[in-house]
Amino acid sequence: MRYKKRLFQFLNRIPLWTQLFVMTIFVISITILVILVNNYSRNRNTILKTEVTTSNQLLNLETENLEKYIQDLVYFSVQPCYDTRLSQILSLTAPIDVWQKSYMKNQIRAYYYSRNDLISYNIYLIHQKIEFRRNAKAQKIADASQLSASDREVFSQCEKGDNVVILPSDSDKAFIDFYHSIIRIKDRKPIAIVNFTVDKTYVDSINRNHNNNGEFICILNKDNRLLYSGNTGRINAGSQSLLTEIEEKAGREYSIMSVENEPFIVTTSESDAYHLKLVSFTPLSVVDTAINRSFQISFLMGVIVWGIAVLLITILIRLTTNPLSTLARNLRNVGNGDFTSTVDIGGNREIANLSYDFNYMTKHIDELIKKNYISEINEKTSRLIALEAQLNPHFLYNTLQVISTEALINDQPRIHLMITSLASILRYTIKGGDFVSLFSEMEYVNHYILLQKMRLEEKLNVFIENDETGMDILIPKISIQTLVENSILHGMGKNGDAIHISITARLQEEFLSVTVADDGCGISPDYLSTLKEEFDKNTISHGNSGIGLINLNSRLKLLYSGKANIQISSEEGSYTSITMLIPAIKEVSDV
Repeated sequence: MRYKKRLFQFLNRIPLWTQLFVMTIFVISITILVILVNNYSRNRNTILKTEVTTSNQLLNLETENLEKYIQDLVYFSVQPCYDTRLSQILSLTAPIDVWQKSYMKNQIRAYYYSRNDLISYNIYLIHQKIEFRRNAKAQKIADASQLSASDREVFSQCEKGDNVVILPSDSDKAFIDFYHSIIRIKDRKPIAIVNFTVDKTYVDSINRNHNNNGEFICILNKDNRLLYSGNTGRINAGSQSLLTEIEEKAGREYSIMSVENEPFIVTTSESDAYHLKLVSFTPLSVVDTAINRSFQISFLMGVIVWGIAVLLITILIRLTTNPLSTLARNLRNVGNGDFTSTVDIGGNREIANLSYDFNYMTKHIDELIKKNYISEINEKTSRLIALEAQLNPHFLYNTLQVISTEALINDQPRIHLMITSLASILRYTIKGGDFVSLFSEMEYVNHYILLQKMRLEEKLNVFIENDETGMDILIPKISIQTLVENSILHGMGKNGDAIHISITARLQEEFLSVTVADDGCGISPDYLSTLKEEFDKNTISHGNSGIGLINLNSRLKLLYSGKANIQISSEEGSYTSITMLIPAIKEVSDV
């Protein structure tokens, strides 16, 4: 508590404009800083996502092209199958003669020179255990004993069922060593193995698409062996740990890997048929450069906005606080009893209004005191007027009583009964309050029905059935009479046919149900639908048709907070039944 008091004492010594200035500048600075940090993070994610998306799209297209290139090598490797004589030589189990060897050499030479990307072309005859070799320098025949251990292993793999084997080449100028087995159609057994080495012409063209900003690609076979590296200084056949990490992260949208302590964005794409993996390496510094450039622009804009905000806030605070200081001095004068003090200050609408209100207060304070005294006199006068307004209905009621007595004296019981009922109705209507007992309301209804029967005679028949246990339940004043009046006015129709009306009041647990039913002309379906829509709107109607029911429904919802309602069922030309369902209460305070 002591520290809080010291804080207030310290703040009281600091001008308001200084406090507002420091607080506003602090809030603006924090806001701009948060926006810059959020903008940096969002831009980084956007630029990174754009780079990855572009790289993935390019890599997928290149994977499709690489797949086509490998498929073209497959078609090229099975060309011996389309040469009948050569195919027969490959199928021989007996040693081949000189002429057959000569034909083999001529065909191999033709195959070798049919492509410009071949470094060597070889065919190994499985039954003969010999291999025909052709490269740029020479052509020769080698037997099984002259084959390298790696070749024998690959040939054995092809004989066991791998039709296509793609391996890295030992030559720095080569892309891959391609192996494909040729099978005999009759028993589907391999009879020869074609293998050739292709140069880097094709893959170098792919890598050139990624040479911007230090990017490069690598190609791996299905065994995760490196077939090609666009940057052998960073990734080569000896980078086994990196190759293993690439295999583990393959299938992700992208990953961040460190290559020789430099972070790279790595994206991969794998071919479906031969499971070759194209791996793109993009230096993270490329993205960081673009992000930093964007952040510098955002930071410069933030500084400019901060400077403009500081200038505008300084001007705004001074325009606000200077008039307040003037107003404070005049308030002190008013506190000393000088009600003639006025101010003329502005700067904005609120300050101008405050100046106007201050002048109005000081100028009319005495008048307000007088007006308060006058209002008390007017209130008493209003009460007298209201009391006088009540005297006129009472005068009319007393006059009706005199006329009723005069009719009785002159032996006119019918007129006496009508005037007495009319006087009772008048007295009931001028009685104050929104609620009456069911008993009082039914008495009022009986008087109303009596007058209507005097007018309609035999055309009106009314049957009343009341639950005696609910006669002390409070209901809205003139509610049942509204339902009865509605049945008489709308049930008899334009022809004035006879009508039977039943009034039933029953106590149902916590609710009082009052039903007024008639066998009149009923309600048309269209108007019944319109009437229910008006009930849902819960508004006061000012029309000419059905306003009693609509207004009674609105009145019930207001008096009972939505717990009461009116239910209507009717058939045109047959009947109408209207039920008023209200909470069964005996004291107005419970509503």
